[in-house]
Amino acid sequence: MEKTKEYQDLLEELRKDLGSSKDGDMVGRVADEVEKRLAKSNPRFSPVTGMVDHTAIPTLGEFAKAVYCKEHNKQMEPEVEKALGESQGSTGGFLLYDEFRPDLQKLIIEDQVVRPNARIIPMAMETVLVPRIVDTSHVSSIHGGVKGTWVAEASTLSSVATGDPAVGQIRLICKKFSDYVLVSNELLMDSPISVTALLQTLLREGLGFFEDVAMLNGTGNGQPLGVLKCPALISATRSKTGHVIYDDIVNMQSRLFPSSWKRGVWVCSPDVFPDLATMSLAVGTGGSAIWVNGYGDPAKNAPPQTLFGRPLIISEKMSALGTTGDIGLFDFTYYLIGDRMELALTSSDQVAFATDQTAFRIIERLDGQPWISSALTPNNASANTLSAFVVLS
Repeated sequence: MEKTKEYQDLLEELRKDLGSSKDGDMVGRVADEVEKRLAKSNPRFSPVTGMVDHTAIPTLGEFAKAVYCKEHNKQMEPEVEKALGESQGSTGGFLLYDEFRPDLQKLIIEDQVVRPNARIIPMAMETVLVPRIVDTSHVSSIHGGVKGTWVAEASTLSSVATGDPAVGQIRLICKKFSDYVLVSNELLMDSPISVTALLQTLLREGLGFFEDVAMLNGTGNGQPLGVLKCPALISATRSKTGHVIYDDIVNMQSRLFPSSWKRGVWVCSPDVFPDLATMSLAVGTGGSAIWVNGYGDPAKNAPPQTLFGRPLIISEKMSALGTTGDIGLFDFTYYLIGDRMELALTSSDQVAFATDQTAFRIIERLDGQPWISSALTPNNASANTLSAFVVLS
C-alpha cells in the first residue's frame, strides 16, 4: 500500500489557495472533502489511511478468468478456501511421513550365575577326564581314607594302618548347544538395522541364558548336570510352608562346607525378595527387622546385596517361592565347565536357496557338572551333612 500522489497534490493546492492561514479546522475540513472525492473516484483508496489497497487489485490470473467468463457468457464462481492439516490424509496428512529410529528396544537379560563363578576347563578333545578325591566322611579320615595315627617312639610304622586316599574321576563329554534362524534376503537388504549384528547379539544372549538354566537345573542327559539335580545337593527343611524365614537362612548357612563360607553365593528367585525384605527376628514379645536393619529408611535406600556377608543374586532361573530351590547357597568352585567350542555364529545363503533366505546358525560345545558326588558327614558325625550346594526344600 502507498500514499496516492493525487491526494498529496490536491491537498498542497488547497493549502496554497488558503495562503498562510493557520486555521486548523479549515484545513481539516478541506482534507476531509478531498478524501471523500478521492474515495468516490477510486474504490481502492482508504479515506482513513490515505493509502491505496493493492489487495483489491485483481491478479493477472483473476483478470484472465474474468475476461474468459465475459467472452463466453459465464458467471465467475466464487473462490473456495480449504483448511489444510495433518490429521487427515486428504487435507495434507499424506505429505508427512513417520520417523523411524534404528534403535531396537529389548529387555536387558540378567547376567549368568554359574559360569562367572565356576571352574573353566578347556577341552582339546570331545571327552576330558578330570581326577578327583572321593571324600564322603570325615568321621575317621579325610580325602577318602587319609588319617594320622599316634605311635610310640621307635615303633614300626609299617605295622600301623594309616589309610589311603580314595581317587575317582569326572568325565566331561561335550554336548552341542545351538540355535538356527532363517531370514529372508529382502529383510537383510532392506532393514535399516543390521540383521546380522542383531542376530549375533540375540542368539549369544539366548544361548548364554539357557546354558545357565541347564547348569542350575539340567538333568545331565544330553545337557549339563545342574547343581539342583546333583547327588551332593542338600535340601534344608523349610520352617514355614510357602515362605522363607530367618531360621531357614540360618539353617542353610550351617549346612555349607565351612571352607566354602568365604566363597559361597546366595541365589534366589525374585518372588523370594518380599520374604527377605520383611524377615525379622523375634525377641520376647517384640523383634526387629533382620535383612534391612542398618540401612536407614528401607523404603528409600537400596536393599542389601548380601546375606551373611556373601553376595546375593536375584535370578528368575530359580524355582518359585515355596518350592525346592527357590533359594540356594552355592560354592560354584565345585562346579566344572568344559569348553570345547566357544559360541560361533555362521551364515549360509545356499541352504534355503529356493526360498531366497539366509540361514544363521550359532553353536557351542561344552559340558558341566559338579565334581563332588555326595554330601559330607562331618568329623563330629552329626546327622546334618555338609555340602557345597544347599537349597531350601
